[in-house]
Amino acid sequence: MFFNENVAGLWSRGCNGNSDNVIVHPTERVVNTRTNKTIVRNIYPTEVINVKRTIVRNEHFYPVNEREVNDTIVIIDVEEIAHFVGSQE
Repeated sequence: MFFNENVAGLWSRGCNGNSDNVIVHPTERVVNTRTNKTIVRNIYPTEVINVKRTIVRNEHFYPVNEREVNDTIVIIDVEEIAHFVGSQE
């Protein structure tokens, strides 16, 4: 609180015409706050991949057939060959 003589001179007369001193107090500050609400949407996308996996296992087969064969070998002497060839003529 302070006394201001300049202001006192301007406001020297009160309501009833009397000469009064004026005391000027510091300005009271009133802050009116207006708040606006804003919605910010944060999107975090997720991708899900479903994999259908097929595993192919290759198996290799090599079948073997086995059989028995009778083999007959005839041995001919040289004399028999000469006799055989001579009889053909």
